Amino acid sequence: MARASGSRWQPSYVTESSLGVPSGTAFTKTRLLLASGLEQRRSNLQSQQAVGDRSVAPGRLGNKTNTFRANGELSYGTFEDFIASACMNSWVLAGTAISALSVTVVAGTTNTMAATGIGGTGASLISVGDYVKVSGFAGAYTANNGFFKVTARTDNMLTFGEAKDPETGASLLTAATSQAGITVQRMGYLITGSTEKSLAFEDAQLDTATPIYFEALGCVANGMTLSMATDGIVTCNFDFIAKKILGPSATKYAGSYADPSTTLPIRATDSVVVIDGAPVATITQLNLAMANQRSPQFSIGLDEATGISYGRSNLTGNLSLYVESSSFWTKYAAETRFALGLKFMDSGGVTGYALDVPRVFITDAQFQKSETDVIQNIPFQVEKDSTSGLINWRWWKLA
Repeated sequence: MARASGSRWQPSYVTESSLGVPSGTAFTKTRLLLASGLEQRRSNLQSQQAVGDRSVAPGRLGNKTNTFRANGELSYGTFEDFIASACMNSWVLAGTAISALSVTVVAGTTNTMAATGIGGTGASLISVGDYVKVSGFAGAYTANNGFFKVTARTDNMLTFGEAKDPETGASLLTAATSQAGITVQRMGYLITGSTEKSLAFEDAQLDTATPIYFEALGCVANGMTLSMATDGIVTCNFDFIAKKILGPSATKYAGSYADPSTTLPIRATDSVVVIDGAPVATITQLNLAMANQRSPQFSIGLDEATGISYGRSNLTGNLSLYVESSSFWTKYAAETRFALGLKFMDSGGVTGYALDVPRVFITDAQFQKSETDVIQNIPFQVEKDSTSGLINWRWWKLA
């Protein structure tokens, strides 16, 4: 008899129109690590009856707590529905492109692009803090194409203060005068909200004598983690609570399958860390963890959840860095908040994500010493930022 192999496990998902109701039967295969999959836990209701002979009376199983773990490696286009569920919100589409611009670039410490109308209006409006895509530069000026964060703006000028080399601080832009045919566009983004975004997962084992299919309905992300370290792939793990699990069944729940995205996993070396607006090259490890404080809601007469509650969106993390100064100790001692930024790109720099965490509060500061290095470990709590209005973070979709 054929025995199950992890190489023939097939996870797939579809978004839901409401909690527990799939939006269709066209599922998308997704790229997960083998430490993923569904799980059901039930309470053990052990009877306390005395039966006279010292034996244990028959017990029963109680309510079903259903979960689906989705552990993966960050790659463009793979986990956007998962991130939306964790943030409880929808992705905002990119703005209208501003085309046919004649752009002058001032590099160095200035890092500006100037053109009539480059700041946009209406659906094309670009604001401070936005990530924009610049395209159309050719020849010796192609370094000016790419994704940049706007650190200052006017109707006719954008400043990209973070477009600097993390090690040297040198500008990543190339000076240019009146380059025609340039396009600038604000990228799409996602912020933390309170709108339910649920998924349905199919968990399929395809190599047993009869295939085994399960379906987890009403899956909402209780939390997610994002982790990166030197010489490694950026990982993103999601902890879903499911309202209900169907199966096992010999018949698939999906009507059809779409293939997963094929973009390459993003490495730590494809990433840039920004502290208070300045790219840095001292970070050795960075972890972020969001918790939504969710739990299943049970009612008398039913052993599966009738709903799933949610609480505050709590984002915490820690980073480790080579010590070059006392700046982080000073921030810790003075309770000074700082801004954290991340940019994750594929190896070709064509697609990726950026992440803004504008208000970070250091909760401890420890030093690890060896003969060769001194590393500072910094756990932190993310707070609401009154200037931007962000509850904790903003994801930018760069494509």
